[in-house]
Amino acid sequence: MTTQTDFTMEQLRELVAQYVTEPIDTIADEDYLLDVGIDSITMMTIVEELRKKGFALTFIQLADEPTIYGWYRLIKQSMADYGG
Repeated sequence: MTTQTDFTMEQLRELVAQYVTEPIDTIADEDYLLDVGIDSITMMTIVEELRKKGFALTFIQLADEPTIYGWYRLIKQSMADYGG
């Protein structure tokens, strides 16, 4: 099982890859995910998957910065805030 301290950007990309309409290797970390198939329902699903991994994130946080880089930054901040 992945713990907070060893969750990588590549693992986040793998998670996002399940939901986008483009091949994940064509999506840059700074690309706007709403342009490649991520919608509000999908974001709620991703929030739940991240919460199961121990990250205290909200839909609003993900919606405010819908990029892989932005989400990974939030994950890293969650690790720091909660000692993960």
